[in-house]
Amino acid sequence: MVSMTSQRHPGVLSRAPAEQGRGRRGWVWWAPSWGFVVGAVVLLGVEAAIAVGLTGGFVREHVGDVLVVVLVYCVVRCFVRARTGVLPLAVFVFAAGVELSQKLGLIETLGLGDVAVARAVLGTTFDLSDIVCYAVGCLALFVAEIVARSTNPAAARQGTAGGP
Repeated sequence: MVSMTSQRHPGVLSRAPAEQGRGRRGWVWWAPSWGFVVGAVVLLGVEAAIAVGLTGGFVREHVGDVLVVVLVYCVVRCFVRARTGVLPLAVFVFAAGVELSQKLGLIETLGLGDVAVARAVLGTTFDLSDIVCYAVGCLALFVAEIVARSTNPAAARQGTAGGP
């Protein structure tokens, strides 16, 4: 049963209190988190600083790719809470899909080759090391979820990773 409002956040869809104690609660549900909003904004600033301030090297080429999956995770996690491991895996699949679209030349196929925003968001050059960096970032997210769950008894009872 879904209630039309949440006690913590009026106007936000959430599970009804009667349903909270029964069985599995599904894979994903609505749970806004301002801690992840702050994390996403900070990471966006760090990514922008890396993009503007560095022209090459290990940080721009690899650390930025690790951080971008953490940024995507934080953006999704602002609105969605999922069972441990689901979001890091989903973020990895998404990031690898974007990288694969670069290999397949999707931007040119869609006629977006001249659109600067599309080229910046989707990228234009396939690099297998990017996928390795995405995997490292998502593995770190998975480990962070496990640690958060083991140190937060409420999250362990709910079957989800805790947030900031």
